[in-house]
Amino acid sequence: MKFKRFTLIELLVVVAIIGILASLLLPTLGKARTRAKIAVCTSNQKQLNTIIIMYSDDNDFFAPLSKGGWTSWDDYLSSHDGRSKDSNLLFANPTAKIEDLGESHGAVYRCPTDEIQNEYGPDTEILGRSYSMTYKYRADNSNPHTEFMGISHSSVSRKFTDINKPSKTIMIFDYHHKWSNLSNGRHDRERAKDLNERYELGLTPHGEKPNFLMTDGHVEKLTLLSTLLKEDGSIASINDISDTIWDSSPSRK
Repeated sequence: MKFKRFTLIELLVVVAIIGILASLLLPTLGKARTRAKIAVCTSNQKQLNTIIIMYSDDNDFFAPLSKGGWTSWDDYLSSHDGRSKDSNLLFANPTAKIEDLGESHGAVYRCPTDEIQNEYGPDTEILGRSYSMTYKYRADNSNPHTEFMGISHSSVSRKFTDINKPSKTIMIFDYHHKWSNLSNGRHDRERAKDLNERYELGLTPHGEKPNFLMTDGHVEKLTLLSTLLKEDGSIASINDISDTIWDSSPSRK
């Protein structure tokens, strides 16, 4: 029995067809992987909401402080997120090192799309944090610094029972930065103004729609512009976020 051999032309045609199919499939697979990573990020933020609720239940319904310096809001949550055995180590050190804690430590604080190399001085073997709380400045409601009307600061944090629009108030959001490190206060609280700077650098998480965790526990993918939209239809300035979803004050309209 004679077997028909493929000619060179036939082989080249087959290779060309495979190449065409691959070029059609690879972008689709890439988009699917990105969507899966964003879904994990959404899940992370929902888990953080549960952890923050447990913390606030034990702390008169206040959000955790974001102290700055060596201490971050994620340090305060370490007694409620399954890291209690590492809590003393986290508070005693300026950042969380991979060699001390392992690469999987505090994974809920990292978005899978955050591929920035984190740094602390010359050290790059450290664990990053992909999420920031909204920036609060004063305890009272007569706050002249209207870009600071969020959830947490070094000495004051918002009491959740004082928020009158929980489904329309941001608590944490995607903020990817090389100096945003787990167990360190740098970039642990940020403003619309800070996120705008990332937009201008082309470093917005998830393209142009970061995830935003609202204080009622749901997560939304939003552009920065849409977060500045007021209920009367006007657009707020990044320097005055009053009466937008960045504003957690009880007096918000």
